[in-house]
Amino acid sequence: MRTTQTSLLVLLVVGVVTLPAVAHAITSNSFQLDAVSGYTASGSHSPLSTGDYDLDSASFKLEASIEPLVGSASTASFQLETGGEFESYCGDGFADPTETCDGSQLKGETCMTQGFTQGSLSCSSSCALVTTQCSNNAGGGGGGASGGGGGGSAVSDATIPTINQTLLTLGFTYETGLILFGTKEASASEILINGLSTDVIYPNVTSWKRSVGLALGSNAFEVKAKTAGVSSGPASLSIYRRMIGDISQDNQVNDYDLSKLVKRWGSTDRSGDFNIDGNVNDYDFSMLVARWGKKI
Repeated sequence: MRTTQTSLLVLLVVGVVTLPAVAHAITSNSFQLDAVSGYTASGSHSPLSTGDYDLDSASFKLEASIEPLVGSASTASFQLETGGEFESYCGDGFADPTETCDGSQLKGETCMTQGFTQGSLSCSSSCALVTTQCSNNAGGGGGGASGGGGGGSAVSDATIPTINQTLLTLGFTYETGLILFGTKEASASEILINGLSTDVIYPNVTSWKRSVGLALGSNAFEVKAKTAGVSSGPASLSIYRRMIGDISQDNQVNDYDLSKLVKRWGSTDRSGDFNIDGNVNDYDFSMLVARWGKKI
């Protein structure tokens, strides 16, 4: 047994000493990525295919990877798409399956698909669609003096209400409920949320709010204002309710979420703050462990 352990140690040392030289480096203002050539069975070099990488920044250094990187590297600033074993996250400029959008990647959504007639749809820093630059144009139907088809212009006269920006940038929550709120024109008689005005409260003539329950997964809300019996176009909001412990938002709690929690330990990162007390600590860890292996 001792001979086997000694041989293994020698093999590891030789393996480290004989690592191939750096083939090339990709750099930016904040990091440097050195791609190390790997040897194939034929002895030829195979850069960017073996998973041997050295990533440096001012705050961390990552050397190598367990699995080979797959996908494509592209540049604008530099984007490296990797396989499913690697972390995907909001803000990487790539709209992952669990994200509504990310950066300029909107998954084909436009203002029109959100119920508007014009404007520019964008994505918030928490990967939620932002419709504040969308609107309905002032053009109505060609009704003329006879009144035929004139309903379009009446709809455009109803001003779209607003949803508070903190909600538009929220993206996800672990809470079972939420208070929706925003503003409206003083002339608007009521607010409709997903077609219903039930339980909407008006603190004053230009504001509204309503408590709503959230189901696990994606929750979509359309808010319209009714003025003189005519409804406005919608202001849209999408909130994803995560299961407690599901940091990766893949609808299960496992070792992937644990690794993400460890990375956030001691921070105020809300993605790891399950009890919403402003800290990621042992309390959040216990909440994750209590739900270990759960799926939805």
